[in-house]
Amino acid sequence: MHFQSVTFDLDGTLLDTIADLAEACRLMLEEIGEPPRSQTEVHSFVGKGMAVLVERCLTHRQPPSAERLHQAIESFKRHYAAVNGKSAQIYPGVLEGLQAWKASGLKMGVVTNKPGMFTEALLDRMGLSDYFDVIVSGDTTAHKKPHPEPILHACRLFNVSPTATCISATRKMTSTAPMPPAVWPMPCPMATTRASRWTVQIAMR
Repeated sequence: MHFQSVTFDLDGTLLDTIADLAEACRLMLEEIGEPPRSQTEVHSFVGKGMAVLVERCLTHRQPPSAERLHQAIESFKRHYAAVNGKSAQIYPGVLEGLQAWKASGLKMGVVTNKPGMFTEALLDRMGLSDYFDVIVSGDTTAHKKPHPEPILHACRLFNVSPTATCISATRKMTSTAPMPPAVWPMPCPMATTRASRWTVQIAMR
């Protein structure tokens, strides 16, 4: 297969950010008087964006009211802005892999469900910004992953066909994606990151 561009998920693919997310959740729950959540619970809540993470933290027997959820989201934003990147770790092999992809001349991008207000700040803090030509955050398009629109938007910014774009993300994020008739997932080779990561190509039927 010949690729002209490659996109990466951020949390759980390039970076282990659970400690920061768990700390922001802890501070948020403490501030609004809700029971705490363990780091394991927070880990299980991550993947569909900030609002879903906060809602899951507040949901016990029933989901929170809209007013309560809004209060919690505003609290989370403040706390996460303060801790974003403080305890985050770059996964082993990621830097070597990014350097190899960059040296190959491929265009590279990040496609994440993390809000834009946190994405670029985190990449800057971790020293990764210069590797990427395109950044698509959870509020860049009308839909979040696993909807294909964020990936397709990245392809448009690359000016590269989806058939020539390789996607590196977790199996959880890619294998459940509701693909429209024009897009389907298939395995493709990945030169780097971690053996447990899942890589797909989207190709036109």
